[in-house]
Amino acid sequence: MTNKAISQRVCRLLLAMPLLILTGCQTIYEGKYEWDAGWRPGTVRSVGSADQVTKTPFRDCRLALSSAEKIALKFAVVSYSFLNRPKNAVVPISPGSTWTAGSPVYINVTNCRTALEPRVVRADPGNKKNELQLKLIEPHG
Repeated sequence: MTNKAISQRVCRLLLAMPLLILTGCQTIYEGKYEWDAGWRPGTVRSVGSADQVTKTPFRDCRLALSSAEKIALKFAVVSYSFLNRPKNAVVPISPGSTWTAGSPVYINVTNCRTALEPRVVRADPGNKKNELQLKLIEPHG
């Protein structure tokens, strides 16, 4: 690579940097769940009582709850990505909700009191049967 080519690349990079800084990096899922507000896409792995779900999650909302709340509530183990690595969180779920293993959700990883939200899953484009099909999985109840 010549010095001129290197200089041109450096100039392009320097010109692009202010634009990147001004526009910022903001991820918003489905137009309402902001990354900066703690929302992450996830998948419910299991549901059960405080004693039934995984004992060693990456994030454990049971620690912030009273003994009475732990007894009264059900919990979901939700897998999500943190720094491109899979992590599990144990979060309380709303009474009467029917989240099941495999349900796609949004989880708020900064607030244990924020309910899980349903996530739209687009059909696999390689699967001809599901072409143009959207699936919305919501809790029933």
